[in-house]
Amino acid sequence: MEEQIYLIYDETGSFQGFFNLETADRLINENNELHKAPISKKMHKYLINCEADFRINVDMIKSDETEIDAKEFITVIQNVIDADELKKSFARQIKSRCGYYIIFGADVSLSTGETKHFSFKLEDQLNLAALTANRSEGDMVYYHADGENDTLYSYSDIVTIYKTLYNNKIYNQIYTETLCSWINDNLTAETLEEKQNIISYGFCTDEIMERISDVYDSQKLL
Repeated sequence: MEEQIYLIYDETGSFQGFFNLETADRLINENNELHKAPISKKMHKYLINCEADFRINVDMIKSDETEIDAKEFITVIQNVIDADELKKSFARQIKSRCGYYIIFGADVSLSTGETKHFSFKLEDQLNLAALTANRSEGDMVYYHADGENDTLYSYSDIVTIYKTLYNNKIYNQIYTETLCSWINDNLTAETLEEKQNIISYGFCTDEIMERISDVYDSQKLL
Protein backbone atom coordinates (compact mmCIF):
# COMPACT_ATOMS: atom_id res chain seq x y z
CA MET A 1 0.00 0.00 0.00
CA GLU A 2 1.34 3.43 -0.98
CA GLU A 3 2.31 5.64 1.95
CA GLN A 4 0.04 8.57 2.76
CA ILE A 5 1.59 11.99 2.22
CA TYR A 6 0.86 14.82 4.64
CA LEU A 7 1.02 18.53 3.97
CA ILE A 8 2.56 20.61 6.77
CA TYR A 9 1.48 24.23 7.26
CA ASP A 10 1.70 26.82 10.01
CA GLU A 11 -1.06 28.80 11.73
CA THR A 12 -1.12 31.46 9.00
CA GLY A 13 -1.51 28.83 6.26
CA SER A 14 2.07 29.12 5.06
CA PHE A 15 3.14 25.90 3.33
CA GLN A 16 6.06 24.09 5.02
CA GLY A 17 6.44 20.90 2.98
CA PHE A 18 5.24 17.36 2.22
CA PHE A 19 6.18 14.52 4.59
CA ASN A 20 5.22 11.01 5.57
CA LEU A 21 3.23 10.52 8.78
CA GLU A 22 6.20 9.74 11.01
CA THR A 23 8.16 12.83 9.94
CA ALA A 24 5.05 15.02 10.03
CA ASP A 25 4.28 14.00 13.63
CA ARG A 26 7.90 14.59 14.67
CA LEU A 27 7.89 18.10 13.18
CA ILE A 28 4.62 18.96 14.90
CA ASN A 29 5.90 17.67 18.24
CA GLU A 30 8.98 19.87 17.87
CA ASN A 31 6.98 22.96 16.87
CA ASN A 32 3.43 23.42 18.18
CA GLU A 33 2.74 26.12 15.57
CA LEU A 34 2.79 23.51 12.80
CA HIS A 35 -0.16 21.40 11.65
CA LYS A 36 -0.63 18.51 9.28
CA ALA A 37 -3.32 17.35 6.87
CA PRO A 38 -3.38 14.33 4.56
CA ILE A 39 -3.33 15.27 0.90
CA SER A 40 -4.76 13.36 -2.06
CA LYS A 41 -2.46 12.13 -4.85
CA LYS A 42 -4.16 14.49 -7.30
CA MET A 43 -3.62 17.58 -5.14
CA HIS A 44 -0.09 16.50 -4.24
CA LYS A 45 0.80 16.36 -7.94
CA TYR A 46 -0.96 19.67 -8.61
CA LEU A 47 0.95 21.53 -5.90
CA ILE A 48 4.31 20.01 -6.82
CA ASN A 49 3.85 21.39 -10.35
CA CYS A 50 2.38 24.70 -9.23
CA GLU A 51 4.84 27.43 -10.28
CA ALA A 52 3.21 30.12 -8.14
CA ASP A 53 3.31 30.38 -4.35
CA PHE A 54 0.24 29.19 -2.48
CA ARG A 55 -1.30 29.38 0.98
CA ILE A 56 -3.46 26.85 2.82
CA ASN A 57 -7.02 27.93 3.64
CA VAL A 58 -6.79 26.90 7.29
CA ASP A 59 -10.43 27.71 8.08
CA MET A 60 -11.50 24.79 5.84
CA ILE A 61 -9.44 22.23 7.77
CA LYS A 62 -11.51 20.94 10.70
CA SER A 63 -8.96 18.47 12.06
CA ASP A 64 -5.58 16.89 11.38
CA GLU A 65 -7.39 14.23 9.36
CA THR A 66 -9.21 16.59 6.97
CA GLU A 67 -7.96 15.52 3.56
CA ILE A 68 -6.83 18.24 1.15
CA ASP A 69 -8.41 16.88 -2.00
CA ALA A 70 -9.64 19.97 -3.89
CA LYS A 71 -8.24 23.31 -5.06
CA GLU A 72 -10.64 25.10 -2.70
CA PHE A 73 -8.23 24.27 0.13
CA ILE A 74 -5.53 26.35 -1.58
CA THR A 75 -5.18 30.03 -2.41
CA VAL A 76 -2.68 30.54 -5.21
CA ILE A 77 -0.65 33.71 -4.78
CA GLN A 78 0.01 35.32 -8.13
CA ASN A 79 3.45 36.87 -8.24
CA VAL A 80 3.28 40.54 -9.17
CA ILE A 81 5.35 41.29 -12.24
CA ASP A 82 7.59 44.32 -11.85
CA ALA A 83 7.54 45.78 -15.36
CA ASP A 84 10.57 48.02 -14.87
CA GLU A 85 12.73 45.24 -13.45
CA LEU A 86 11.76 42.83 -16.21
CA LYS A 87 12.54 45.46 -18.86
CA LYS A 88 15.98 45.91 -17.28
CA SER A 89 16.44 42.14 -17.28
CA PHE A 90 15.60 41.97 -21.00
CA ALA A 91 18.06 44.80 -21.71
CA ARG A 92 20.88 43.08 -19.80
CA GLN A 93 20.34 39.81 -21.69
CA ILE A 94 20.17 41.54 -25.05
CA LYS A 95 23.29 43.65 -24.46
CA SER A 96 25.20 40.57 -23.34
CA ARG A 97 24.16 38.75 -26.51
CA CYS A 98 25.13 41.77 -28.60
CA GLY A 99 28.67 41.65 -27.19
CA TYR A 100 28.89 37.96 -28.04
CA TYR A 101 27.91 38.49 -31.68
CA ILE A 102 30.38 41.37 -32.09
CA ILE A 103 33.28 39.34 -30.69
CA PHE A 104 32.21 36.23 -32.61
CA GLY A 105 32.73 38.18 -35.83
CA ALA A 106 31.60 37.07 -39.29
CA ASP A 107 32.40 35.14 -42.44
CA VAL A 108 34.24 37.26 -45.01
CA SER A 109 34.40 36.65 -48.77
CA LEU A 110 37.94 37.32 -50.00
CA SER A 111 39.35 38.24 -53.42
CA THR A 112 40.79 34.72 -53.71
CA GLY A 113 37.27 33.30 -53.80
CA GLU A 114 37.65 31.84 -50.31
CA THR A 115 35.32 32.55 -47.41
CA LYS A 116 36.92 32.60 -43.98
CA HIS A 117 35.71 33.41 -40.51
CA PHE A 118 37.28 36.27 -38.56
CA SER A 119 36.56 37.16 -34.94
CA PHE A 120 36.44 40.76 -33.72
CA LYS A 121 37.71 40.90 -30.15
CA LEU A 122 39.02 44.27 -28.95
CA GLU A 123 42.56 43.25 -29.93
CA ASP A 124 41.32 42.40 -33.44
CA GLN A 125 39.50 45.71 -33.72
CA LEU A 126 42.64 47.65 -32.82
CA ASN A 127 44.91 45.59 -35.08
CA LEU A 128 42.66 45.85 -38.13
CA ALA A 129 42.08 49.56 -37.63
CA ALA A 130 45.86 50.10 -37.47
CA LEU A 131 46.52 47.92 -40.52
CA THR A 132 43.99 49.74 -42.69
CA ALA A 133 45.26 53.14 -41.54
CA ASN A 134 49.00 52.45 -41.95
CA ARG A 135 49.05 50.40 -45.16
CA SER A 136 47.97 51.23 -48.69
CA GLU A 137 46.77 49.64 -51.91
CA GLY A 138 49.32 47.18 -53.28
CA ASP A 139 50.71 46.18 -49.87
CA MET A 140 50.63 42.60 -48.63
CA VAL A 141 49.71 42.34 -44.96
CA TYR A 142 50.03 39.52 -42.44
CA TYR A 143 46.80 38.64 -40.67
CA HIS A 144 44.98 35.48 -39.56
CA ALA A 145 41.54 33.95 -39.86
CA ASP A 146 40.12 32.02 -36.92
CA GLY A 147 42.08 28.84 -36.29
CA GLU A 148 44.81 29.76 -38.79
CA ASN A 149 48.35 31.08 -38.57
CA ASP A 150 49.34 34.50 -39.91
CA THR A 151 48.90 34.60 -43.66
CA LEU A 152 49.68 37.26 -46.25
CA TYR A 153 46.56 39.09 -47.39
CA SER A 154 46.26 41.83 -49.94
CA TYR A 155 45.54 45.27 -48.54
CA SER A 156 42.14 45.24 -50.26
CA ASP A 157 41.26 42.02 -48.45
CA ILE A 158 42.33 43.53 -45.12
CA VAL A 159 40.03 46.47 -45.82
CA THR A 160 37.21 44.05 -46.71
CA ILE A 161 37.77 42.09 -43.49
CA TYR A 162 37.77 45.25 -41.39
CA LYS A 163 34.70 46.76 -43.05
CA THR A 164 32.72 43.51 -42.78
CA LEU A 165 33.52 43.07 -39.08
CA TYR A 166 33.08 46.76 -38.26
CA ASN A 167 29.70 46.88 -40.02
CA ASN A 168 28.65 43.73 -38.16
CA LYS A 169 29.59 45.47 -34.91
CA ILE A 170 27.71 48.65 -35.82
CA TYR A 171 24.63 46.73 -36.94
CA ASN A 172 24.47 44.72 -33.70
CA GLN A 173 24.93 47.84 -31.58
CA ILE A 174 22.19 49.70 -33.46
CA TYR A 175 19.89 46.69 -33.29
CA THR A 176 20.47 46.34 -29.55
CA GLU A 177 19.85 50.00 -28.83
CA THR A 178 16.72 50.02 -30.99
CA LEU A 179 15.31 46.81 -29.48
CA CYS A 180 15.96 47.98 -25.91
CA SER A 181 14.26 51.29 -26.69
CA TRP A 182 11.29 49.44 -28.22
CA ILE A 183 10.98 47.20 -25.15
CA ASN A 184 11.04 50.20 -22.84
CA ASP A 185 8.33 51.97 -24.85
CA ASN A 186 6.06 49.04 -25.69
CA LEU A 187 6.26 46.37 -23.03
CA THR A 188 3.42 46.62 -20.51
CA ALA A 189 2.56 44.74 -17.36
CA GLU A 190 -0.42 43.17 -19.16
CA THR A 191 1.73 41.62 -21.87
CA LEU A 192 4.91 40.77 -19.97
CA GLU A 193 4.10 37.11 -19.35
CA GLU A 194 3.53 36.51 -23.05
CA LYS A 195 6.35 38.74 -24.26
CA GLN A 196 8.89 37.09 -22.00
CA ASN A 197 8.57 33.94 -24.07
CA ILE A 198 9.12 35.59 -27.44
CA ILE A 199 11.37 38.61 -26.97
CA SER A 200 15.05 37.77 -27.18
CA TYR A 201 18.03 38.66 -29.32
CA GLY A 202 16.72 38.33 -32.87
CA PHE A 203 13.20 39.59 -32.13
CA CYS A 204 12.13 42.20 -34.66
CA THR A 205 9.12 44.08 -35.98
CA ASP A 206 8.67 46.24 -39.08
CA GLU A 207 9.01 49.30 -36.85
CA ILE A 208 12.29 48.07 -35.36
CA MET A 209 13.69 47.11 -38.77
CA GLU A 210 12.83 50.51 -40.22
CA ARG A 211 14.65 52.29 -37.39
CA ILE A 212 17.69 50.03 -37.73
CA SER A 213 17.92 50.52 -41.50
CA ASP A 214 17.77 54.31 -41.25
CA VAL A 215 20.57 54.52 -38.66
CA TYR A 216 22.71 51.71 -40.08
CA ASP A 217 22.75 53.17 -43.59
CA SER A 218 24.10 56.42 -42.20
CA GLN A 219 26.89 54.82 -40.12
CA LYS A 220 28.17 51.74 -41.95
CA LEU A 221 31.49 51.74 -43.76
CA LEU A 222 31.10 51.60 -47.54
